[in-house]
Amino acid sequence: MNSIQQKVDRFTTAHELQVSVAVSLLDLVSEVGELCKEYLVETNYGRKGKSGESASLDNEMGDVIYSLAVVGNCLGVDFEHCLDLALDKYKQRLSTSPHPGSNHEN
Repeated sequence: MNSIQQKVDRFTTAHELQVSVAVSLLDLVSEVGELCKEYLVETNYGRKGKSGESASLDNEMGDVIYSLAVVGNCLGVDFEHCLDLALDKYKQRLSTSPHPGSNHEN
């Protein structure tokens, strides 16, 4: 468990905020939606660029990170290990294609 996951684990334990995997996954999706909505509002739905730092976006990103850590902790997975797997997968894809996406056509 990495330091972010440990910090979230200590917080959720201290405040008795442990939830099921299903609840934590739904919360994560909700928080990602809120982050996207805030980005759309700040960029006038993509009509203008993001203008520097944004406390609103930072707060929403913090909520996403917190929720993702709760999911990781519920599932008993380590972020560092998962990230290493993803980077290895993207590296392999990039060795045969200019794009790391799984569904990208050449």
